[in-house]
Amino acid sequence: MTIWRRVRTMPWLCRRLLPAALVLAAPLAAEPIATVESGAETPLPQGYAVLDIRDEDTCFLGAPANTRCLPAEQLLYSDAGEPLGFHALRWALGTLGLSGDETLVIYTGAEASRDDALAAAALLYLAGQAEVLVHAGPALEDRDGARVRDLWRAEIYTAPMRTEAMRVAPAPEGSLRDRLKTFAEDGGTVAFGGSS
Repeated sequence: MTIWRRVRTMPWLCRRLLPAALVLAAPLAAEPIATVESGAETPLPQGYAVLDIRDEDTCFLGAPANTRCLPAEQLLYSDAGEPLGFHALRWALGTLGLSGDETLVIYTGAEASRDDALAAAALLYLAGQAEVLVHAGPALEDRDGARVRDLWRAEIYTAPMRTEAMRVAPAPEGSLRDRLKTFAEDGGTVAFGGSS
């Protein structure tokens, strides 16, 4: 009888303890997005995937090894100018052959802004990317060609989203780009507008 009572109380105990354990395991605030420095003398470590956020033509003509091209504007906004939804973002990442398990370096070259890189890095972190770094240092455009989006997904982006760092607000202040940049630098949460 004692064993049966213990087994029956386990689900109740799990319902009580599991949320507390998750709160203790979750970070209080996301760490700011880190940078990785490289240059002619110091290449990026092997196995890193690179996401070039410059325009596709510039990216395709010269980019670091293992680069995918996805301009910052396409990463952050849809064709209609609305913030890109996570479903569309995760689909786009799959068309670039990303699953979310990679260490991803955001590359700006000399053309894209650091603010765009921080916003892109924060969005990819929230989308579930395992690790996101922003490239710092001299340009690394030592090869021709880079991967552009396929018409279909070569990979299914399966990384779990970091919803604990997101909140819905009726009309968040500032642009999404600015809110993502602030999150990349300071952590905390990012406000996304609710549907009306």
